[in-house]
Amino acid sequence: MQLSLSVNINDLLHTDKTNLFERWAARPRVFSSGSMQDTFTQLKQAGIQGMELVVVERTTDADIAAVLAIVEQYKMPVLSIHMPLVKTFSLGLKDIAVLVRFAQRLSAKLLILHCPAIFKKTNDKDFIGSIKQYEDIYKVKVVIENMEKSVVTFYEKNYWKEPYFSGMCKQMGFAINLDVCHLVQSGGNEETFLKDNIQYIAGIHLSDSGVGFWAKQHLALGDGEIPMISFLQDVRNRNYKGVITLEIRGDVESILSSARMVQNIFV
Repeated sequence: MQLSLSVNINDLLHTDKTNLFERWAARPRVFSSGSMQDTFTQLKQAGIQGMELVVVERTTDADIAAVLAIVEQYKMPVLSIHMPLVKTFSLGLKDIAVLVRFAQRLSAKLLILHCPAIFKKTNDKDFIGSIKQYEDIYKVKVVIENMEKSVVTFYEKNYWKEPYFSGMCKQMGFAINLDVCHLVQSGGNEETFLKDNIQYIAGIHLSDSGVGFWAKQHLALGDGEIPMISFLQDVRNRNYKGVITLEIRGDVESILSSARMVQNIFV
C-alpha cells in the first residue's frame, strides 16, 4: 500500500487558474502558509509517500513542468492524476489524451476519472477503445471513481449505487477508484464493497463522512460515522497493494492525524 495526499495544482504552484467551482472544490490549501520544505517534511513524517495531483481545466504543460521540478526537489512523487472537477460531465477524448500525457510526464501510474465522464459513453466502442490505447501507449491505468448521491446524480444510479457502479466498471474493463466517503454517504457498505470488488480496486479515496443525502463529507478520519479502524484493517487483511489517497477538507493537522491513523494500521 502507498499512502498519498490529494493536492490541487493551484495550491502546489500558488496559482489561481480556477473558476468559482474549482476554487471551492480545492479547499483547503495545504501549502498556503509556511515553507514548502517544512510542509513536505511533516507529510513524510506522518507517512505520506506521494501525491494525487488534481489538475484544473486550464492546466498547461508549463504547469506540469513546474510540478515536476517540485517533485524532484522535495522527493515527493505524483502517484496519480485526478481529472479537472469541472469536466466531470463533459470530458472528451482530447481531454483524456492531455491527462494521460500529464501523467506520463510526472511518472504517475493512475489517472482518476469521475464515472459520468466514462459511463455517458458506455456504448461508444471507439471512445472506450481509444482510452484503452492510451493506457497501453502511456503506461497509465485509467481508474473510475464512484460519485456521491446528489440532486445532480440522483436518477443515475450507475454513478453511486451498488452493484450498478462496480458492475459498469467491470463491464467496460476499467479499474475502480473507491471513494469511501461517497459510497457511505449514498447508502453503500464499505466492507461489502471491498469483499465483492477488491481485485478490481486500484485506488481508494479515503476520508470520513456522515450517512445520508445531506451528510458532511471529506472529514478527517474519526470525525464521521464510518468505522474507519475496522475498514482499514479489512483493507490490510485483504492484502491491498494499491494507493490510498487522503482526500480531506481540513487543516494540515487533520491531514497529519489521519495519515498517522492509516500508518498505525498498516505498519
